[in-house]
Amino acid sequence: MHGSTAWFDSGTVTPAAPRPPPKGKLWFVNMSAVFPPVLLFDLAVLPCLGSLNPLIRTLLLCLAVTAMAAWILVPRLQDFFKKWLYSPLQAFHGRHERRTAQG
Repeated sequence: MHGSTAWFDSGTVTPAAPRPPPKGKLWFVNMSAVFPPVLLFDLAVLPCLGSLNPLIRTLLLCLAVTAMAAWILVPRLQDFFKKWLYSPLQAFHGRHERRTAQG
């Protein structure tokens, strides 16, 4: 390539976005992240909050479990199940890594 063409047309094809894992596999990982904290909260924390309004207790349960699942458990479980969730090539490169074309 010569001139300004090199600036606008790199001549490379950008790779397609990786496909997401099947819904059933995502369901399993999410259930694995949500069930244990719900059970723990139900057995250990809710009995101590028995005098509170059921709406407040449910709100506290949802806030605690959602925060634990979203920020702690799901990322760790997705990393643990990476080879099962994603195709071998995606699992090797990492699910968030982008490949860039270098000229």
